[in-house]
Amino acid sequence: MKADSIKSISKFYKLSIEQRLEALRGKLLLDSEEIQLLQHSIHSFGEKTIDKMIENVIGVMSLPLGLAMHLNVNHKEYIVPMAIEEPSVVAALSNASKTISLSGGFTTSLQESFAIGQIHFASKKTLQQIKSIIDLNKNKLIDHGNSFHPNMISRGGGIIDFEVLMLEESDKNLFAIHVIVETKDAMGANLVNSICEGIAPMIEELISEEVILRIISNFNDRSMVEVTCKILPEHIHSDPNLAEKIINGFVQASLIAQKDVYRAVTHNKGIMNGIDPIAIATANDWRAIEAGIHAYASHSGEYRGVSEWHKNKDGILEGTMRIPLKVGTAGAQQRNNKLAQLSLKLLDVKSSSELAQLMAAAGLAQNFSAIKALVSEGIQTGHMALHARSIVSSIGVPSDLFDEVLNELVSTSEINTSKAQEILSRKQTKHKNIEHYDAYAHGKIILTGEHAVVYHRHAIAMPIPLKISCLIEEHTTDRRILIPAWNVNYQIKSNPDSIDSMEHAAYDILSKLGLDKEKFIIHVQTDLIRGGGLGSSAALSLAIIEALDQHFKLGLKFEDKNHLAYLSEVRAHGNPSGIDNTVINHNRPILFKRGETNFVETLNFKNELFFLVAISPKSEFTAKRVSEVAKMFEKNPKNINAIFDQINQLSLDAVKAINEADIDSLGAIMNINHGLLNALGVSTPDIENLLQEGKDRGAIGGKVSGAGGGGALIFLMPDLTTSENIKNHFQSKSIQTFTFSYDNASK
Repeated sequence: MKADSIKSISKFYKLSIEQRLEALRGKLLLDSEEIQLLQHSIHSFGEKTIDKMIENVIGVMSLPLGLAMHLNVNHKEYIVPMAIEEPSVVAALSNASKTISLSGGFTTSLQESFAIGQIHFASKKTLQQIKSIIDLNKNKLIDHGNSFHPNMISRGGGIIDFEVLMLEESDKNLFAIHVIVETKDAMGANLVNSICEGIAPMIEELISEEVILRIISNFNDRSMVEVTCKILPEHIHSDPNLAEKIINGFVQASLIAQKDVYRAVTHNKGIMNGIDPIAIATANDWRAIEAGIHAYASHSGEYRGVSEWHKNKDGILEGTMRIPLKVGTAGAQQRNNKLAQLSLKLLDVKSSSELAQLMAAAGLAQNFSAIKALVSEGIQTGHMALHARSIVSSIGVPSDLFDEVLNELVSTSEINTSKAQEILSRKQTKHKNIEHYDAYAHGKIILTGEHAVVYHRHAIAMPIPLKISCLIEEHTTDRRILIPAWNVNYQIKSNPDSIDSMEHAAYDILSKLGLDKEKFIIHVQTDLIRGGGLGSSAALSLAIIEALDQHFKLGLKFEDKNHLAYLSEVRAHGNPSGIDNTVINHNRPILFKRGETNFVETLNFKNELFFLVAISPKSEFTAKRVSEVAKMFEKNPKNINAIFDQINQLSLDAVKAINEADIDSLGAIMNINHGLLNALGVSTPDIENLLQEGKDRGAIGGKVSGAGGGGALIFLMPDLTTSENIKNHFQSKSIQTFTFSYDNASK
């Protein structure tokens, strides 16, 4: 749908940036907050500047700009700007540079720095004939080509020479003429392209053939940078034995990168981690740099690592690398980009050749850092510490808690967003001297009647001990939901359009309660898994509603809460029956039937009943299975209605069995109900196997509970001992379980 909408924006390229943004807003492709984000991004560059850089501009995509320290190249120390999103790269370059500086730093050289333009054509002439033609007319071709860029000539640049190559010998040979150009401090792509296009007609006239291609080559083998370094063992590790072991590891890792293409690609990617961020920070064409270096890695006929590491006769580690690298410091890209100018100022390089050598040294330094980690403590140790910092930053940890959350996250073995959110939530609770969350809602199971209840049949539902708890924290600028256990950190936007259903449901609740302008964070703790058939979405809605009711003293009635929670269920599932929010709101077992006015009857238990719930390894969201059953109903309403009628009768029979404490009949009803659900396609082989295992070990009855396809299975037990035995069996297979009992005193 979005693709069709964008096509209907007439002459998008002719619009101003502001008009393009308004068009996107008008087509509902972006909301107001997203438009504001793009508008803010433009200010750093200026609208006129970026609109000339590329076509159809709508904003600026930024990267963090960091500074690596201690890079010593040819006895000069550099501060190195790096634009990159990947954690650990800047720190790794700084650490490697510091280590290598202790042993003298890097030595680099660049004998020439020429760009290559290519003119391709086919001709019946021989290679020698074409060479003779070019040699005889070389001066004329040089003068003509240079005439297109007089400023380049005034800076000492221009065409240096021509090379003629035969690419394929046939009845009409395929040739390439290489135009060797000194571009001085410009990278030179546009310069070389215009030279090639300018002299192509003259070449056509000289050789009496039509030119096929005329364009720059990004394989810059006339601009080869060589970089070397030596690292003394004592600068690698203070323990001589460990230092020798690491150096030997370097030699082996280097050999592997020469022999194994899979390793070579990753080896070279690590080198580009040092080169690309500097290229981006200085507005150089990093794609051209990448293409040229990877091509050079294959120049032997096999793709290999472009750096090599050796141990010399004195036991010193030596690194060497030779790569094609053509960059610029004075091109249009740098002139139009103020941040690139800033980066070049920090680098304090005097020429493009100096920049190329510095970048090559950074690449070898990054390679040193990566290999050292691989052959010693492992690549993840340092990387994950920096990754943890990135995660803590991403979830908006307040500055007064940042280090506390970061240190605890690093100390765990779970460096991920969910764990960070869990730690943050706990720290914030602790700092506010809050011992528990007063607003909560329990999950539920469906004892009988799921799916049929959507089509106005009876069903029985019960609350379970697992619950969701909420706490409202006032905030000055943000409105957010934090659910660490579900890896959820959602900002509740104003007027949300195409966003997550949970976030949209939360906004609906706030809007209905007149709280859509208030700022606060909703902290959520939960025992319930998401999508497990335990009523997590309804429980979340009711817990949030209860928390808002308490915090803002709204005085909501039972019916108010139930209606709001039902609207959230509609947002989450499309066509819910209303049983989940109703049983959770009542917090008592109920018999339920959907209607214009829902039928709800609380149930009486004559004796205590014991249940076990197992969570199958696979779970699905309710909406998916509800939709699939709806499709079956549309295709075959007569037979599906017959199944729903049988399920309806089973629910009514189950009420009688509960009233009479007839657990054998109740177990049989559950088994039959599951068979009918299986006929609706909501069971799986895994579910069937787990149900059979439970029954084989003493369960009276068992069935899927909820939408199916995975998630919760509920078993009726004869006693507590059997419950514990089956629970232990499932837990030995790493299947999550919990047990509970219910009688009239339970609530």
